[in-house]
Amino acid sequence: MRGADHPNGSRVSVYVTLLAAAAVGLIGCPSLCCVLWVYPKALELDGTQTTATLNVSDLCESGGTLTWQATPGASWLSVNPASGDGPGAVEVEVTHPSTKDMSYGRNTSSIRFTSNCGTDVVPVTAWFWPLVTFAEFYDEMPGSGFKAGGLTFSWEALYDIEATPDGGYIACGWESLDAISIKDVLQSDAYLLKTDLFGERLWAINWGVAGNTSAQAVVVTSEGDYVVAGCEEIEDTGGAKGALEPGIYAQLTCVGPDGNIKWSKLYGEPGWIAWDVQQAPDGGFVLAGDNSWSGADDYDAFLIKTDADGNEEWAHLYPNDGDEYVWAVAVTPDNGYVLAGEAYSADLERAETRHRHAPNLLAADKNGSQADAMLLKTDENGTQRWLKTLGGDYGDCAHGVIVVPAESGADKDGAWQYAVCGESDSYGGGVYEVYLAVADMMGEEEWHETYSCGGPAVGLDLALTPDSGFIIAGGCNSGAAKTDKYIWASFMHESALLLQVDSDGSQEWMQTLRPGIIHALWAVTVAPDRGYAAAGYSMYIPDFIDVDAFIVKTDENGDIEP
Repeated sequence: MRGADHPNGSRVSVYVTLLAAAAVGLIGCPSLCCVLWVYPKALELDGTQTTATLNVSDLCESGGTLTWQATPGASWLSVNPASGDGPGAVEVEVTHPSTKDMSYGRNTSSIRFTSNCGTDVVPVTAWFWPLVTFAEFYDEMPGSGFKAGGLTFSWEALYDIEATPDGGYIACGWESLDAISIKDVLQSDAYLLKTDLFGERLWAINWGVAGNTSAQAVVVTSEGDYVVAGCEEIEDTGGAKGALEPGIYAQLTCVGPDGNIKWSKLYGEPGWIAWDVQQAPDGGFVLAGDNSWSGADDYDAFLIKTDADGNEEWAHLYPNDGDEYVWAVAVTPDNGYVLAGEAYSADLERAETRHRHAPNLLAADKNGSQADAMLLKTDENGTQRWLKTLGGDYGDCAHGVIVVPAESGADKDGAWQYAVCGESDSYGGGVYEVYLAVADMMGEEEWHETYSCGGPAVGLDLALTPDSGFIIAGGCNSGAAKTDKYIWASFMHESALLLQVDSDGSQEWMQTLRPGIIHALWAVTVAPDRGYAAAGYSMYIPDFIDVDAFIVKTDENGDIEP
């Protein structure tokens, strides 16, 4: 049954079933006593939940019939039937009859039970978010930038996005506004953007020093702060950063809900870049990345664990055979961690340049090397347990990873699964396609699928949908020639892409967006209204190369209403 339609198109529908049953044999209770018992003592309805159960009973052998009546405390909370005698069941339906009855976000009320056995009050909290769709661009300094070759450049890009408790979004990336030459495009500042649920900017901040500073991933903490992972380049050994060797270091920055930076710290050795961050089970944080900017003989994955204040507790570099690049990390149900990326065997030639946001993301294929998608599992202390590769005979890469809970996956015996998205050249007849693979809890592939848009395509992030399927964000070039597959597959897209598949990998829909000339969606998250929010960038050419940060919010079918 569907709930009432909101005047602006949104819906809220929650059903709560009340079960009344007679319980007998309570120890220590006189045979004629009568006590009303309602459990649970409170209801929390998160907006995606459709059913909940209250058990209402007479706990004693009263010998009589329990008579009760329930009274809702707000007009949007209804109880039907409102009363009963003896064992039975009632359905409580939470609806949104009008805009004046429920506010956006958290709504509270209660249900009072009055019976011949006493009274009890059950608090009810219901979250309501309107159905909102939008596509917004964020240019912090319109018309600004730097000139090179007769063109003016301005750059803001987003690489991660998360929903926030107030119904809005937090997104991070980098910006380059005051560079003086094309070489200085990478002389950027980290960039953090906060919006409301309609996509309106609430605040935006940046930070950095003379070198390159970038924000690659953000997590909303249990305390309501925003912790951002990325990198910062140190060009000298003095100043506030202390006696550090020149180079790029992994960085973790904590920003409060008001946009003020609480702390920012550097980790690792020169050439270490953090590409992802998650909050650990103990309230601290884990940063995952690689040392691919170090100039080492072998490029290896790393994992750094900090406490809640960003103080390093341990750091591990994983010196496996060949080169490993890490783009994502997830916390596993056993309190360990799983890293995802790509691996090159020791006998294959390394790519000369590796950068997740550069056009030659898969340029290693031009050197005769073939990457495999990679999963690396650690325990809670960061000790490596195993490294497994996924994919076919040619180039494969994993950009995102999530844990699929046992109740959502094919296994029902307490096991879990890993799902990765990326790109693959192993199955598309010479063109990179969006790649989705599911592995068991030991990293062994169970199945994979690839998805084509008619040209080179890539999946850059994924999330689990409310119905246990997958939503994937990325980009595609439906009109590109096969000869362009390497350079254009992962950066210069003609269309941003959203793709939804079911739990078995069957495609349900694919949506492409063309807000500019070149664009990509680098991250996606499930919105409070069960739609999707994705972040990336959009580039405009020819006389003004203006790269704007871009957030799109769709409904559950990937549509944007006009």
